[in-house]
Amino acid sequence: AAERDNFNKEMAARVTHQRRRKFKGHPAMEFTSASDQTHSSDLVILAGTHCYMIVAAYHSSDPPAQVSRFFKSFKLLAP
Repeated sequence: AAERDNFNKEMAARVTHQRRRKFKGHPAMEFTSASDQTHSSDLVILAGTHCYMIVAAYHSSDPPAQVSRFFKSFKLLAP
């Protein structure tokens, strides 16, 4: 939640939706944010001791179809 809050503070945005989920077996939080200038779909993944944040920003209020494809393309590789 701290990653989400810091991101929104920097973007002067507010959370419009959020849910906890799993991303390929790892705990994750998916959320959408909106500001006066932009909207975003965001995914924070906790993988062991690493935290990853994926962000897709867009101008429309609804996420483009490419956002889902972009998130699904993200892969976590073993070190």
